[in-house]
Amino acid sequence: MQVNLRGVFLLCQLVVSGMRERGGGSIINIASIEGLRPSKVLGAYFVSKAALILLTQALAQELGPLGFA
Repeated sequence: MQVNLRGVFLLCQLVVSGMRERGGGSIINIASIEGLRPSKVLGAYFVSKAALILLTQALAQELGPLGFA
């Protein structure tokens, strides 16, 4: 969770402030298909990737209307 989700979240916070200063920009997060279809092993990994997918979607909804891609 620290690397797969929290790390991305903290970096997005830093990047968004710079994007606001420059008037635009894009964030590309790379997750895994496993975040959509988990299996019985490595449950925490799958949960972190699912959360990353939802974080990315939430950022798109929040930042999209401000002109960020």
